[in-house]
Amino acid sequence: MSWRNRDSIQRALHVWSSISEGFRRRTWPRTSIIAAQSLAERLDRNEDENCAERETSATFTWQIRAILLSFLMNTLLVFVLAGIGTYLARMSPLLVFACNALAIVPLSALLTDATERIATEALNTIGALLNISFSNLVELILFNNNPSSIALANNQIYIVQASILGSILVNLLLILSSALLASSIADIDPVYNTIEAQLLACLPFISIFVILVPVSHLLLALYYTFYENQLIAFVYISIAWIAIMERP
Repeated sequence: MSWRNRDSIQRALHVWSSISEGFRRRTWPRTSIIAAQSLAERLDRNEDENCAERETSATFTWQIRAILLSFLMNTLLVFVLAGIGTYLARMSPLLVFACNALAIVPLSALLTDATERIATEALNTIGALLNISFSNLVELILFNNNPSSIALANNQIYIVQASILGSILVNLLLILSSALLASSIADIDPVYNTIEAQLLACLPFISIFVILVPVSHLLLALYYTFYENQLIAFVYISIAWIAIMERP
């Protein structure tokens, strides 16, 4: 009798434990899952905010560090402070000019790099306009005809002439022409795009021809008794010759 009672009690306890376990699984897991999901969302949100703050600060500092250390020429940025300091200290004008001339080099490079990056993200027309405008910003500040111009206001004509001559030499593709001449002298066949090489090789020839012909006529007019009408006729002939050369 006692053994049967013990067996029935054990079966009743087993049934009750299974019922209570099933009831607990049906009722509690939903609330626990919801609470766990809300807690996980809060933790993820807080972690995202903290990561965004760290990423913003790290990105800004990393970009400044990358800009300053990406190019060896950026080490010349110390001359920006040196130029300001020498000017405020009323030091020698030659020293002030030397410091500011060295400071213009990295600033111009950074400005060109920034405009190129903006131009790549913008449309073609806007990018080209920004690239042309801001790439010549240094020349606009130094050599503008306004009274606020630095070079012309201080009557530094030779600086303006030297800068114009440098711009002309750069636009003449002097480096490309020198490379083509050196490769032809050394009998080296460089690997390049033939169509673009022919186009870029024609541009220096046309530019040099445009500069040399009027200058030579002007020099002849200075040393010989040329009339002004003849000089203008020579200029027109050179322009017509250039137009003929540009035809395919």
